[in-house]
Amino acid sequence: MAAPRGALASCRGAAHVAAQQGKEEALRLLYELDPESLRRPAMDGRCPAHWAALSGQVAILELLQGLVPDTLRAKARNGATPAHDAAFQGQLAILQLLHELAPSTLRAKSNIGATPAHDAAFGGQVETLLLLHQLVPETLRARDKQGHTLAHEAADAGQDSILRCLLLLAPETLFARHIGFGCHFLIHQVFFIVILCQGWCWMATGRCSCCSRPRIHRVFVGFASTIGLRGGRG
Repeated sequence: MAAPRGALASCRGAAHVAAQQGKEEALRLLYELDPESLRRPAMDGRCPAHWAALSGQVAILELLQGLVPDTLRAKARNGATPAHDAAFQGQLAILQLLHELAPSTLRAKSNIGATPAHDAAFGGQVETLLLLHQLVPETLRARDKQGHTLAHEAADAGQDSILRCLLLLAPETLFARHIGFGCHFLIHQVFFIVILCQGWCWMATGRCSCCSRPRIHRVFVGFASTIGLRGGRG
């Protein structure tokens, strides 16, 4: 079983392992001994509900809904919910259950703005996309914080079947351009150049209050002092 983005299989508690393996009695016992163990996150921030969703343990997720219902909406350190992990792994029954018990999680966004549909696309889960198209169709056109659509995720992971699926379900996403780092970087550079030009104009046209010379001479005097040159006044 492939691990979703940001997941760590190590540094987990007994409750995480019991949830992943579908051990109901063990979870009930752990809840009696230490109720918070069913909420306690592992190093990656995932709680037992994440691992139940990832491994398709429907009965365990129903048990957790009765004991610690808030964990069905819990977020890992990267912002992933159990729905993200279920979508990545293609756990259709889990997504159906979460749609009934915690429907908002099927639209939830991670720290980078990715929805469960993004994770399904990245993981190559065609049937999951078909299900999400029925339950939360708008998420197939969602963008993350860098402007990436599901098509970007599928292309990045080499998921050709997802691209074919999106051609039928959300064709416009195949031709959408992301507005990520490149655009923001260009905006920042243009802004910096404008401010720099304004600063040079201010220095070149204005007069220094202490000696009535153009302000720009202070720059060269300061530079000369820094490298140890002498000569002239300023």
